[in-house]
Amino acid sequence: MELADVVVSDMSGAIFDSLYCRKPLVLLSLGRDLEAHAKADPSALEIAHTDRIGPLVLEPQDLHDAVELMLGDNHPYTEVNEELVRESFVQRGGCAAIAAAGIRSFIVGEPQHHDLQAYVASNVRTAILGKAHDAAMRRLSTTSKAQANSKAVKATTRSPRKLSPVTKALNRLPASLLVTLAKISHHAGMPRAESYLYFRSRDASGREAATRSLAETSATNKSHTTKLNIRATVPKGAAARQELLRRLQDQEEFFGLGLCIEDWARSRPDVARRALYQFYCAAANLRFSRTKNRALHNALVAFANDSQAGTTQVRRAILRDLGYLSEAVALGSSEADEAQTKLVSAANLLGPLAKYLDIAAANEATGLLGQAAITPDGEWLPVGDIKAPIFEMSLMLGFARIVGEENDGAREAMLSITQNAVDALRRRGWAILPRIQAGHRGAVPISSEFPSATWHTTHSGVDGQIHLKVGPLNSHIIIDDRGYSGWSSLAHKPLAEIISNISRDEAEVQYANLYETLVATGRSKYKQQTEPVPDVGKYIFYPMQVMTDTVARLAHINGLRLLQVLAEWGKMSGYKIIVKRHPKCTVAAVKKAIEREQKAGSIVVSNASIHELIAGAEAVVAVNSGVGAEALIHLKPVITTGDSDYAAATTLTRNEAELAEALSRIGTPLTSSEDIKRFLWTFTKRYQVHEADRDATFARFGELTGQFLKDHERKQKNTAANQELSLPNLL
Repeated sequence: MELADVVVSDMSGAIFDSLYCRKPLVLLSLGRDLEAHAKADPSALEIAHTDRIGPLVLEPQDLHDAVELMLGDNHPYTEVNEELVRESFVQRGGCAAIAAAGIRSFIVGEPQHHDLQAYVASNVRTAILGKAHDAAMRRLSTTSKAQANSKAVKATTRSPRKLSPVTKALNRLPASLLVTLAKISHHAGMPRAESYLYFRSRDASGREAATRSLAETSATNKSHTTKLNIRATVPKGAAARQELLRRLQDQEEFFGLGLCIEDWARSRPDVARRALYQFYCAAANLRFSRTKNRALHNALVAFANDSQAGTTQVRRAILRDLGYLSEAVALGSSEADEAQTKLVSAANLLGPLAKYLDIAAANEATGLLGQAAITPDGEWLPVGDIKAPIFEMSLMLGFARIVGEENDGAREAMLSITQNAVDALRRRGWAILPRIQAGHRGAVPISSEFPSATWHTTHSGVDGQIHLKVGPLNSHIIIDDRGYSGWSSLAHKPLAEIISNISRDEAEVQYANLYETLVATGRSKYKQQTEPVPDVGKYIFYPMQVMTDTVARLAHINGLRLLQVLAEWGKMSGYKIIVKRHPKCTVAAVKKAIEREQKAGSIVVSNASIHELIAGAEAVVAVNSGVGAEALIHLKPVITTGDSDYAAATTLTRNEAELAEALSRIGTPLTSSEDIKRFLWTFTKRYQVHEADRDATFARFGELTGQFLKDHERKQKNTAANQELSLPNLL
């Protein structure tokens, strides 16, 4: 509130905070939804005194002018705002005496309500007061007055906690060693020690000490929010910086993360370049100030282009991490080193998209109208000069980096689909505006005016957005208007709807293709080992997942509980349970749970090929792992305990009773083979497509962007009509 120039609000309590703090207000469509509003009636201040609060915006196009009107200290509502505040508030500040007087008047007789309290409808106000009264009575019944007084005395006489010898010793250690100890604590399953060491490392960084030690903080306030009182700082070393960002993002400490990014954005280029890629991704995913981003971006580019600023390796790494791949390659020395070889490999892998990535990087350095897009005819022009409809195509910043490729062919598939999408869109008359997508945590379009395609995202209320993601099947990419897994357009559709109008012949042809390219070749999302499947007789296969993956939030029965349930069921049923841990899982609790069940003889752990493990299983049970989709190609019964994009072809269980019932039916077909094949046709033709299936990619983008084109044409007609009816034209 303190930093705001203007407050824009609908029917919110923020209106009164703003008036109290002398902030100009713009109101949004307050009267339109009054009848359906749950908390206000016509006597509410926002309705009864709208003319004394600020301009009321009824149409989106009027918002800009209303905000412009209220900018500045002497806006037209200054005097009437102050009058309303004087009427609604007793005073500004110093409320203790007033509160005491209010309590006395309540005890003695009927209280007099100020107008401010009228903004909540009487029925809602009564419910809130009743709830508060009941809670107070419950507290009173469990705590005597004497106990309360005793606690109060102890609280006032408690002395500050002294630092322990361990804490004093840790304070002398360098930040890099503390970060290493924090990592060890993480893998050992000691989150409190990890968090403690992590924040001690930030104190040791020397940039800016925390305002209070973690020990003092925990002594006064043990809540989770105490972390927000500790000033986020950026360590000097690149490794410590990366660890800091990773932990803040994993713990969703967005406030602290924002402070770190602000500190980074104010840094000199020689400091900001350390862990540049990680900070760039975090800033983009938080939708950090584009003005600050742009300023630092340009400063880093200038630093990289200054031959006296640093070594060739440093300057080259900066250009790469900003997306200027071609410039980074050109800056390489004549003697090819390992880094230069990786840059050249990345450029070769990108092919024609290398030009798009370079333009996308340059677009980050300027405002929207000056950014470059390629027309359907192949001409690069500023956005402000393009007449064709514009489509925002996101290119992952990671495309400029060659890293260990654990995902079998995922990079190639992403690039192939991107190139096919660009070709399909330009053929349909779209101009392509290339954008850098740094990271994949919540990326959104840069402009709500243009349709767009973003990676690893789900629908968040922004229409005209296509969501792309590496699919559960090898070399397949999801192309959907809702997202992936349990957020996708397939997630909650019944099987009958998904397979309607899919012919048996088409399904058989596609099924044969999937079996030949995936099962027969042993291709999976991750590269597979060649060890044999354990000889245990009849078994159920349980592929585990990364517990911190986003799709884990969609579980009805989580992965650890499912492991326990299957282990217990296996003892009684006569089936063995073969478990394969996810190759990227590092959670200590998962390791302990597997070791415990394995020691008890309840499960057998294997790292054999996914396809080999599926082939020998009586059934596959998963939360919502992509392995479940692969099991469908084997025509195996699949039981899931979480929402997924392939759930319609499985037996989805939402509680342990349903899971037990589904397990009791193993040995009988849960879904017919014909229905599974017809589902797989839709799954791999109209939802995710193979990187080489150019026709399917064209059809999918054509289907999803057809409505976007209609919307664009309608806007063009409306704009032309408004121009004809404008006053100058009429005159």
